[in-house]
Amino acid sequence: MPTTTANYGLVKPGQNENYDVDVQNGNMDKIDAELRANQQATAAAQATADAAIPASQKGQALGVPTLDGNRLIPAAFFRTASSETLGAVKIGSGFQFASDGTIAVTPGTVGAVATSLLGQASGVATLGADGKLTTGQIPSAATMGVLPIGTGNTSVRIDPAFELSSDTRSVTPTYGANGMISDLTVSDPATNAIVAAKTIGYGSNGLISKVTTTAGGHTKTVTINYGTNGLFSSVTKTYT
Repeated sequence: MPTTTANYGLVKPGQNENYDVDVQNGNMDKIDAELRANQQATAAAQATADAAIPASQKGQALGVPTLDGNRLIPAAFFRTASSETLGAVKIGSGFQFASDGTIAVTPGTVGAVATSLLGQASGVATLGADGKLTTGQIPSAATMGVLPIGTGNTSVRIDPAFELSSDTRSVTPTYGANGMISDLTVSDPATNAIVAAKTIGYGSNGLISKVTTTAGGHTKTVTINYGTNGLFSSVTKTYT
């Protein structure tokens, strides 16, 4: 009675049995299949090995650098910058090698502003936590008020309703010989200082002809024009 091998199940005829070609062919097919599978597995293992770097080469000469806890190459693996190590790299204008071989860099050479100039005179303004200019870096109203016409805090917007509700200034009228108001004086109640003055002029027809307002070193003149029929026709404004 035939038996089989332990590993691949090849048929082994008994000592007194006749040789069966079909059995032999079946055995050969099994052997061929196993040899092919082993060949493919060996090739795959070799490919994996070829693509891998031996652990013994980590951090060694002619090997590969290791990474630190932040997945960055440690500074110890970098060469010191010099004309030799940089080779054909061209140093930009304004850059120089320091005595230790490193490249000396200043804010000016990289087009940056030194942190020592943040918020300083002739430096640059800084922003608060809200992303806006801090009050200490904004010129005072008095400073802006004496600037020439056309210059000033054009970017500052004050809501009219808020301005009126918070206005605590006092207004004092002066009456002329005709019994009409000729002047208005606006004063700061905290200092009693005059912050604005308004002069009202009247024409021969007894109607207001000109209103001149002075504030912050500037003057606004509004001239009211009347037609030949004595009725209002236009307004002319001038600023100085």
